[in-house]
Amino acid sequence: MDTQLSQEIKRALSTMRRQNREIRKLILKEDGMKVIKCTGKSKSPKFDLRTLNQHLIK
Repeated sequence: MDTQLSQEIKRALSTMRRQNREIRKLILKEDGMKVIKCTGKSKSPKFDLRTLNQHLIK
């Protein structure tokens, strides 16, 4: 049971690190881009954290 939990935590941390790397790339690419809290309702097609997550998990 502990091994499953530790593996799940490692996977979550890995996903978070990949998210951070991708977000940094996006921010560096566009000077005026700001990262905002995702409310689930997409207002701007420029950046969508949910779509980013789906691509990272695949």
